[in-house]
Formats: sequence, structure tokens, C-alpha cells
Amino acid sequence: MSQPSPSDAPFDWNACIQAARAGSASALGQLLEACRPHLLAIAERELDADLRAKAAPSDMVQESFFDASRAFPRFIGGTEGEVRAWLHRILRNNLADLRDRFHEAAKRQVGREESLDRGAADRKEALAAETPSPSSNVRRREEEERVEAALAELSEEHRRVIHLRHREHLSFKDVGKAMDRTEDAAQKLWARAIERLQEILQREGA
Repeated sequence: MSQPSPSDAPFDWNACIQAARAGSASALGQLLEACRPHLLAIAERELDADLRAKAAPSDMVQESFFDASRAFPRFIGGTEGEVRAWLHRILRNNLADLRDRFHEAAKRQVGREESLDRGAADRKEALAAETPSPSSNVRRREEEERVEAALAELSEEHRRVIHLRHREHLSFKDVGKAMDRTEDAAQKLWARAIERLQEILQREGA
């Protein structure tokens, strides 16, 4: 996936949104990449200094892209501004979840990192999702099936690191413990797994 550059033709947001809505993973990837600099600047500005050892700004953007890929069938916007605002909400909610997770855990039990509580997860889902229609429910199921098929193509360790991070909501420290790795190694493995997953989704949806 390449970002639009000054030498390229003007990026057609409306056409790309429509193609992504029609099921093109390549178009969705282009939309996300077009927003990466903006989201990275937000993450750089809003990620608390004491949490940067837990997750880098680029990791927060990448995690938000993963969430957006799964939630896109419920997105009903049709303009550049609506795409940016939607992704901004997902990113800011992920940042809020990160703060809740580590700051509250530190208050309750020193040295122990907890997974996201159900309330935070529900809040995240509510912010990321738009009001669904019958057709969007169908697209959501299709997108979930497409993601599951792509996950099946990953290596065992890539599937596991995504499962631990996104379905069990573990911190990178706890992911590392579960996989007998350091926290840094777990974070790097997760980043490679997400990159590979996006490559498969883009290839299958092109």
C-alpha cells in the first residue's frame, strides 16, 4: 500500500470510499494509508509519555487500522472529512483504553497489567461503529469472514499474537509472557503479524 504523493494524481476520496464499500481491500488500504500521517501526528501529540514504553504512536495507529478494517462495513460516511473523523474517534478511543488499562492497573495492583474491562471495550465498539442497517450487517459478516480467512493464512505465532492482543486484550508485556518472549519482542512480532494480515487482505480484495 502506498501513500498518495505530490507527484501522483489527486487522491479521489469519494471513489476510493465507494470502492472500499464495494469490498475492495486495496481501496480500504489506500484510505487508511492516506490518513496515516494525520493519525500519527495525533498519536504523537496525545500518547502520554509514561505509556510510550508500552506502545509507540505508530503501534497505536496500526492497531486503529486493524480495528477500522473490521468495523468498516458499519461506516456510513462518504467524504474525506467523515473518514478522518471516524478514524480519529477509533484512535482516540484506543488511546483512552490504553490509559485506562495501565493507569487503573497501576493504582489497583503494582506490577500487574490488566486486560481491557468490558465497559471500555463496549465504549470502543460504540464509538467505532455507526448505526447498522440490514445491508451493513451483511457486509459486517462478510468482512468478519474475510478477516478470519486471512488470519487462517498466517503462521501459528502470528495468529496467536493477534489473538492474545486483540481477543484476549493482553498488554504486550503479558503477550510476551504467554509466548515466552520479551515485551519488546512481542510488540515487534505483533507489528509484523498485522502488516502481514493487511497484505493478505489487500491481495484478496484487490
